[in-house]
Amino acid sequence: MGKWQFDFPQPDHGAWSEAEILKWLSGAARAFEFECCSIGIRFPLPLTSPRISVLNNYPRAWWERYLEKSYHAIDPSVVHCTASQRPVVWSDSLFRPAKEFWDEAQSFGLRVGRAQSCRDGLGIVSMLTFSRSSEPLSAVELASKERELRMLTECAHRLMLHAFRSRLMGAMRSALTEREVEILRWAADGKTGKDIALILDISLSTVRFHLKNATSKLDAGNISGAIARAMVLDLLQGPSPSLCKGN
Repeated sequence: MGKWQFDFPQPDHGAWSEAEILKWLSGAARAFEFECCSIGIRFPLPLTSPRISVLNNYPRAWWERYLEKSYHAIDPSVVHCTASQRPVVWSDSLFRPAKEFWDEAQSFGLRVGRAQSCRDGLGIVSMLTFSRSSEPLSAVELASKERELRMLTECAHRLMLHAFRSRLMGAMRSALTEREVEILRWAADGKTGKDIALILDISLSTVRFHLKNATSKLDAGNISGAIARAMVLDLLQGPSPSLCKGN
């Protein structure tokens, strides 16, 4: 990594707490000559109001102001990262549509920054931002750090996802059985209860029994919610010794 010496988590690092993630990212910010960092992740649950989780070390007064004014709705860097995974560098031209917001951010020392999003196959989107109060980002600096910053974006996404999954798994009443996973998978493919009963050669009442149990275990309000939550938890890829039990 050249002069930017920084350790990435090992593949078997497991789930970190939010405090551990923020500490790691704060260290990354310093290693790459930034002062502040922010990682936000949006999950497709609930479907009508996706959950958003954000960690940052911004000045507290600024973050409270940001939340109070719902600045995420007009923040040009958020707008960009929602639509594209290409990195974006803060600039006057980027923030021209929200000049007052930009002026206020700069008054808190947030003047120079780079943001990039990461989107996975489950529709989960994250956005990692590094910022500092001075020293504009030159093309040379950006090019020299591009590979590592992209890796950081992807790694931060995985850390946040694992932390979220860990919380949901901890809230589950018990592990899904192989049969529950199998039936949920067919339901996710759009099959009705009768279809599933015919495919698996079991009774409709048995299908309903397993769907009801799976919905309860996943703490979902209905089958659609159970399917969505199971997908986010990556439980529908087939039986796994760590996540599923026998029938």
